[in-house]
Amino acid sequence: MMKKAASVFLRADIHEQDVACLLDWLNDPETTEFLSDGKKSANDLRRLIHHVPPHLWRMSLNGNGWFYMIEREGEAIGFIRLSEINAVSYEVVIALGDKNVRGKGYGTAALKQCLQIAFFEQRARRVVANIYPQNTRSLRLFEKLKFRRQDNASSAVRYALTYEQYIS
Repeated sequence: MMKKAASVFLRADIHEQDVACLLDWLNDPETTEFLSDGKKSANDLRRLIHHVPPHLWRMSLNGNGWFYMIEREGEAIGFIRLSEINAVSYEVVIALGDKNVRGKGYGTAALKQCLQIAFFEQRARRVVANIYPQNTRSLRLFEKLKFRRQDNASSAVRYALTYEQYIS
């Protein structure tokens, strides 16, 4: 029997139920263990929902880049953020908050879509990710998608993928 590839959709619109999921995920130590701004993000999100009208949430979450909910069969399972470092470089952060879907290819599918956006829509020349060495699942994901280890950025390891590496 052939295994079906994981299928996800990156959704830019942020709904009230998404905020509830995000808060749950950002308050879960297992989900935020490897997010550098996990606790800060939960507090920032609480401030956002109390001080910003819902129709402006998307704009606020995009900040200096693009924020997407990762959706599977109509349900949010995580998020991915692509942040502009400079005119040609972006940083990507991905988190699957739904623990039941981890290790099943959904992160790979979401990152592939995000890379298409970065390289073909935003015209990025380089995408980087800062990953803690203990986060073996993320290390495997980024290496599988041709990211190359660059150097240690403080306590994290920096991985990068250039446009040329992406299309080769």
